[in-house]
Amino acid sequence: METTEITTIRSMVPYFIKHKNLWVDYDEAADVLYVHFKKPNRADNSVMEDDQTILRYEDNKVVGITLLHASKFVI
Repeated sequence: METTEITTIRSMVPYFIKHKNLWVDYDEAADVLYVHFKKPNRADNSVMEDDQTILRYEDNKVVGITLLHASKFVI
């Protein structure tokens, strides 16, 4: 599996640039931001980072990022 460490929104920029299309959904009630790099994505693994960020993998490649408590992230 590719090694990934995401500690800030800025560290996600390479993923945003790498993919030509990006889909974003925000669930206001749950305060969760879903970022998809592939549609449809069929994640077969996920890893929660220390900062409440969930990386979603399909075939060992990052296909999405979920940000819990998204309104607390400051850019």
